[in-house]
Amino acid sequence: MGLVGVYVAPLPPELYAWAGSIFGKNVPARPRRASVAISKEAVRHVARLARLAMTEAELDRFTGQLNDILDYIDTLNQLDTSSVEPMSHALALKNVFRSDEVRSPLTPEQALGNAPEKGEGFFRVPRIIE
Repeated sequence: MGLVGVYVAPLPPELYAWAGSIFGKNVPARPRRASVAISKEAVRHVARLARLAMTEAELDRFTGQLNDILDYIDTLNQLDTSSVEPMSHALALKNVFRSDEVRSPLTPEQALGNAPEKGEGFFRVPRIIE
């Protein structure tokens, strides 16, 4: 499970107010406890499955960090996003590829023009298999 080593710091109070101003809803200055909590036993179980040796202090730290992540997600879930259009990316993206046009192929001379070594119409490369 990739979240075991991830730490997300709690959001500073000024960012809660900023997020509330963006979405038009007051967000509490301190996140309420997540409706789902990760137990120390669950962290121990995942660590064992991942073959991670963890001390009791590490288990306590990761349990707290995972619960902080859940608290943050719970805080985000409190925001009213009904007026926000669904999107696949936070930024507007556009295709920057050129149009697919049929062109004449490169001649062997053009293809080999910048090759450091060439011979008999082929690229020459060092032998790697003996």
